[in-house]
Amino acid sequence: MTKPDLYTFFSGDSSKEEKEYLRQWLEEDSTHMEIFLKERKLYNMTALHSSPASLLQGERRSSKLFIARNILTSSSKIAAGFLLAFVCYYLFDKAKATGVQEEPTAYQTITLPFGQRANLDLPDGSKVWLNAGTTIKYPVSFNDNVREVIVSGEAYFEIAKKENSPFRVIAGKHTIEVLGTKFNVNAIGSQFETALFEGSVKVFNSLSPEKAIKLTPNTVICYEEGSLRVKPLTYPDQYSWREGLLCFEKKSFKQIMEVFERSYGCRIIVKNKIVGQYLYTGKFVQTDGVDYALKLLQKNIHLTYSRDKETNTIVIN
Repeated sequence: MTKPDLYTFFSGDSSKEEKEYLRQWLEEDSTHMEIFLKERKLYNMTALHSSPASLLQGERRSSKLFIARNILTSSSKIAAGFLLAFVCYYLFDKAKATGVQEEPTAYQTITLPFGQRANLDLPDGSKVWLNAGTTIKYPVSFNDNVREVIVSGEAYFEIAKKENSPFRVIAGKHTIEVLGTKFNVNAIGSQFETALFEGSVKVFNSLSPEKAIKLTPNTVICYEEGSLRVKPLTYPDQYSWREGLLCFEKKSFKQIMEVFERSYGCRIIVKNKIVGQYLYTGKFVQTDGVDYALKLLQKNIHLTYSRDKETNTIVIN
């Protein structure tokens, strides 16, 4: 198996016969899988970095913090974080009892560590932005009937429209189905939320797909108290994480610190009980760093903090 043959497969251009030959080659020797994974990683890294502008975006913006009617401003260059963690694996269907050989299906999984962001193009031309701590799994090439990806974390999608080929995002127990649209998915832990900006989507729980809910632009659907609920989109700035902005409107200190942990890749322990009594609204530039963000907070909230650089832990008193 030559490198060009492998790269043809990675790009999704292999014929049925070539895919079958690849499957047999992988089963011949365990070292072949090592070669396969090594070349796959090189191929993906080349693809991800072939257009630096798609991964590194910058512009001057103002960082504003609004708390108790006080306004503080600063500016910093916003840059999207590079993809640091990269994992790929491949599942090849074995022969069924009938002896009929299935075509091999290749899947790719990308996991971002906390403190990083990235964007990539999917095989159908759709675009996806991944927030810190997010994992996405998708096939190297989509079939003609359905396009399906699995997401854990937060991601923003711009879907390439293809008639008769719906696009599905599986996020935990919920599924979002679209033909062509722009939307944000937040499926961190047990929470689920989808915000629609353009087009239309259907959202349903995997246990009751017959109860699908259709969204219109500028609406949000959330899973709360055991059911899906639709609300108007009142604060679109909160989805500006793609541009390197962390925006909050009437959020608790605990919620803000949870976002800081993911965005800055650190652990934050809050011992100050007073800060949890209020709701806060503000904006931060991610690339300013967590220390700068906490110092802005200090100007409006009575708190002190210490940082252990060895364990990357921050304690707020």
